[in-house]
Amino acid sequence: MKSALPAGFEPRSLAESIAEAIINNEFFLLVEGVDDIPIYEKLLCEIVNDYNVQCFSNLSDYGVGCDALISTVENLTKTEPSIAVKKIWGAIIDLDSRFFRGTIPTHPQVTTLSRYSIENFFVNKESIVAILKTTTKCGDLAETAAEHIMSAVIPTLQNLSIATAEAILHGVYEEYCGFCSFSTSVDTIKNKPDIRNSLEEWSDFILEQSRDVGFHQTVEDVLKFTKGKWLLNYFLAESIKKIRELHADCKDGSVFRCKSCNAGKYDCCQYKMQIGIDTKIGRGIVTSNFNPRTLEEVMISLSRLTGVSIGDRCN
Repeated sequence: MKSALPAGFEPRSLAESIAEAIINNEFFLLVEGVDDIPIYEKLLCEIVNDYNVQCFSNLSDYGVGCDALISTVENLTKTEPSIAVKKIWGAIIDLDSRFFRGTIPTHPQVTTLSRYSIENFFVNKESIVAILKTTTKCGDLAETAAEHIMSAVIPTLQNLSIATAEAILHGVYEEYCGFCSFSTSVDTIKNKPDIRNSLEEWSDFILEQSRDVGFHQTVEDVLKFTKGKWLLNYFLAESIKKIRELHADCKDGSVFRCKSCNAGKYDCCQYKMQIGIDTKIGRGIVTSNFNPRTLEEVMISLSRLTGVSIGDRCN
């Protein structure tokens, strides 16, 4: 079960957190951000009985950025070598630009995600199914409808390739003066015409330079290397737009018809979406209503950190 914090809790250092985990016989997982905590709690629950997930900013030896997290782990290795490699703890960090910079850490208790961040793994059919089942009455039709939406949305992910390529170059070359970086918000990119126009104008140069460092603008590369918040926001926005179109699609028969439309009751279409559903609500749905097994790749990484095989959890 999840470890509860005592009243009057004061921030602990990484070493103190690991020492506490040893005493409590629980697995301590260090993650990058507070938004990651409930996701990893749900994943760890499938692997170990007792755990405590904490984000780096809540530790007393916190420093800004993932490089500071890695530095803290390296300092732990020097000062507390006896606990630094124990299977009682681990840290999981985002890939971000490390793949292109060749700076993926090699500490045995630190694992790097195979995609930019945890959000990238929620770009899947199961996320659309979760939104459909939560915001419509389509029921068993959700699976087929989700496949229909995925086939339309996934190819358009390449729309993110130029911004991703530019951000990668900014992350690889310190002297690179680009139009955006991975620290640029998705709203800034969408709402500032000068950024969009500049990216379009320089697209050939940007894409050529990014190919030289290993980014090839394929859908697979976009899924892997695009900033997670950009990718998930785009995926949710496009998917929600397609879900809103399902009512008309159902009426004209371009998707599997619901029972209401089959009976001529078009106003009662089961695909009708609730009013007010946006990307923020969509994110909440997909990151809280997911089956851990759909994030199998992340589960495998956690299994390696804990030393416990998936499925071996004691009840």
